[in-house]
Amino acid sequence: MKTGHTEASGYGLVSSVERNGRRLILVVNGLQSARARGDESERLLQYGFREFKTITLYQRGDVVTDATVWTGDSDQVSLVAARDFTVSIPRRANKSISMKAVFEQPLPAPLSQGSQAGVLHLSAEDMPETAKLPLLVGSDVERLGAFGRLISAAHYYVVGR
Repeated sequence: MKTGHTEASGYGLVSSVERNGRRLILVVNGLQSARARGDESERLLQYGFREFKTITLYQRGDVVTDATVWTGDSDQVSLVAARDFTVSIPRRANKSISMKAVFEQPLPAPLSQGSQAGVLHLSAEDMPETAKLPLLVGSDVERLGAFGRLISAAHYYVVGR
């Protein structure tokens, strides 16, 4: 995209490379020569394509988990991905992927489709940050009437769910 050189900062490069549907963006600076800039850029890009992979875990609208509903006309509701969830991870970290859905349990009715109900946290070995995906309510859940809420509450305290 752009090469540059100044006495103060040396030789630099900003580049964007796409290979097999994966795009890497590279920024290097402070190199001693144009040749070093090219060699180091090539080395880093090769490393990026070789050692990392990009995986799509969920697409927008995919069901991630189900949640129990409190005093709703349905006992459960699906929580869905708010957006496509694609992450780049080190290839060796594939076996260390850990995902945890965090949300209030049970969810209190009423619930509106599309409202945020929680967050999915993804971590893996050598990932500097936890990736997060908002979880949305998959369908409307109406609140039970007064008698239904009374029965539901009694059932919850007797049975525990």
